[in-house]
Amino acid sequence: MMRINQRASNPNFSTFMWYHRHIFMSLSLALPIVLQIGSIAIKVFKHPEIISNKIFNFKQFVISSFTRNANETEEQFKKRLIKNVILVSSLVLGISTCVSLPFVVLPMSFAIPLALSIIFLSGELLLNAKRYSEEIPAKWIKAKTFIKESFTPKPDETSQAATIRIARNIAIATVGAAAIITVAFALQHMIAGALAAKAAGSFSIWELQNFLPGQTVFMVFLEYGILGLAHGALAIKKFKEGKNIEALFHLVNCILGFYFPTYYFLHSTTKAPMRIHHSFLGLLISLAPFKTLKVYGALTTVDSFAYAFFPHRGHWEYNRKLDFWRWSSSDFQNLVLDNKSLYAGVFGTTTVAEFASSRSFSKDLLFKKTG
Repeated sequence: MMRINQRASNPNFSTFMWYHRHIFMSLSLALPIVLQIGSIAIKVFKHPEIISNKIFNFKQFVISSFTRNANETEEQFKKRLIKNVILVSSLVLGISTCVSLPFVVLPMSFAIPLALSIIFLSGELLLNAKRYSEEIPAKWIKAKTFIKESFTPKPDETSQAATIRIARNIAIATVGAAAIITVAFALQHMIAGALAAKAAGSFSIWELQNFLPGQTVFMVFLEYGILGLAHGALAIKKFKEGKNIEALFHLVNCILGFYFPTYYFLHSTTKAPMRIHHSFLGLLISLAPFKTLKVYGALTTVDSFAYAFFPHRGHWEYNRKLDFWRWSSSDFQNLVLDNKSLYAGVFGTTTVAEFASSRSFSKDLLFKKTG
């Protein structure tokens, strides 16, 4: 493969990725939309009665909220009616404000997807209002009970067993808290360094990882190794649940979690020391429970993996201020950064839509199977 400096004699040279960047961008944006629409369509096709049941239940909930029950007195009905009218008015006003406010304070490219996301979430909330009114208090009580039982002896437990269990839970909580504090410190250090570099006029988005503290060879192996183990644990979990495709996805990411740092170590030099790349971001996002984000994570990971075979992707461009030709990289992350609002809008909206639809469908299918 020719080296970049050998291409300087041909400043019109551009790689396949750069020349066909609009195709790559269109496909990467269409993928989560098609995936989400297809997922919802399959669920509706398999269980068409869910939609009609949703509408019927919502209709009955609205009617019962504004009509008098047989066991209610006139005074009780008036109090409940006034409370429901105030609640609905506040809800309508709140949703209207949340939907319209982005168009006032944000660019249109950000306002439209944010407004759509709010509409999706509001619809999910309204269609499942009755369930949420029963579910949220119950979950809050369950969470408090879980925390209390985790650090107190149980009635049917021996003193020795209780001591071991409580000590283990304290250790887990301590490690978790330490991990959160460490991550928060690292992010704060990175942001502070980036802001300082930006103020000095020497900041580049591609140098962001350089502001992470303690990026030694061991630390980079550890960071990637943690992601690899996390994907490995999810792969085992999904295999046990019978979700073989998801399990295979996490298994591949588990292997890549150990492949990437090994590859970077073997190809590191004094001038280009070992560090994390955008493959780390891809593996991290792929841990998300949403298919839409998994798509973004997979695209980022594959893009980073491709550098092992196509290290130079981009084009020569002329810098008028400095009067010289320079090589400008072109990969998936460049596409995202050059079209931030578009990618944020598409992937953000489809993620919210996936969350709303999965909550609605999963609960109805669960009740249908067990009811």
